[in-house]
Amino acid sequence: MKVNRLYSPDIYRKIMLADQDKKDDIYRYDMMMPFKGKWDIYHIPMTPKYPGGYDIIMANRMFGLASPSDIDGS
Repeated sequence: MKVNRLYSPDIYRKIMLADQDKKDDIYRYDMMMPFKGKWDIYHIPMTPKYPGGYDIIMANRMFGLASPSDIDGS
């Protein structure tokens, strides 16, 4: 088994410094992609099939987590 370390403060810092239109993709691919197998089991797609559709960002909002677009540097 291969284990990789995921240090979320570094990823959140990257999100804070990113342009608004890049925040969701950073969260999706840097933070959630290592857990893609888990999300596949729950049938949660990484990207929506259509704009505003169901994906990992919407699912995390439903879990009560902050949306990446709400994260800023202040």
